[in-house]
Amino acid sequence: MIRAHAGNARKQEELCATLTSVMARRKMSVDVQNEVVKEGGAETVVAVLFAHARDAGVQTTYCRALVAMTLGNADNRIAVGAAGGVEAAVVAVSAPIFEVTDAALRALQELTLHNPTNATRAKVAGIMDAVRAVEPRYLKDENTLKETLQAGRLLDTAGKTLHNISMALAASDVEGCMP
Repeated sequence: MIRAHAGNARKQEELCATLTSVMARRKMSVDVQNEVVKEGGAETVVAVLFAHARDAGVQTTYCRALVAMTLGNADNRIAVGAAGGVEAAVVAVSAPIFEVTDAALRALQELTLHNPTNATRAKVAGIMDAVRAVEPRYLKDENTLKETLQAGRLLDTAGKTLHNISMALAASDVEGCMP
């Protein structure tokens, strides 16, 4: 159904939010996750992420869908990674909007957990440079307390993502990627 609205970013965002909500209501049922991925959900989400790279609402919603499809599901991490989910999330990390960066980092944190292949994909796609750009973009002297706390949370997620990548690469005897 999402594919049928390829030219309508708002409709795609709405449909994806509904799908993500269904997966969440079912307490991330592995059966629901697997069905979504089996029916082409990963490929659809990735296609929409790339098609609407400048739309913050779509980027945030679809990065959250990546998390919903892969949370606690090693097989789906592999499938979503193979569909280009890692590369799409790395691109989204560079967005100048906090919510997009946050959702993308959370997606990468899940996609790279115990997954050397996705960790390598993230490294090749430029996650290191993307994460290095996060701190100066969000942690500024003129920030309000709320903005500073949000930036701290974002940097914490970035650190956990890099940790997952390093651990996955180390476990597979691939060169580490910590800066």
